[in-house]
Amino acid sequence: MKLPIVIAFAGAVVISCGEKSKASQAAQHAVEPDLVLDHNSYTALTATKLHASPSVNSPQVQCEIRTDDCGQEACMRKFTTVPIGTLLQIEARTKSSETHDGKSGYWHRVNNCGAWVFGGYIQKN
Repeated sequence: MKLPIVIAFAGAVVISCGEKSKASQAAQHAVEPDLVLDHNSYTALTATKLHASPSVNSPQVQCEIRTDDCGQEACMRKFTTVPIGTLLQIEARTKSSETHDGKSGYWHRVNNCGAWVFGGYIQKN
């Protein structure tokens, strides 16, 4: 009698783990309520810091970004500040804009690493 209970419990754990995994995957692709999807490419107009969250007060973070300065082939380089002219693939932006250093813009989340850049320093391609 205990054996079926153990098997049923073990099966429930497996199903629960599977559902949690699917929920986690869905959460990764869901847009937070204060964000707007923005699957576009942008170019850095100036040396642009990469932040951990959409705030000038958040710490800088390192991100691997594809560059074209490796000859004929593109390569990945690590940056905490994106050089002028760097192409950024963006996945989302904040709903509200801000003004910093006299420039207005949204905060944009870089697609491959989740770092944030201020929109006043980038331009949509």
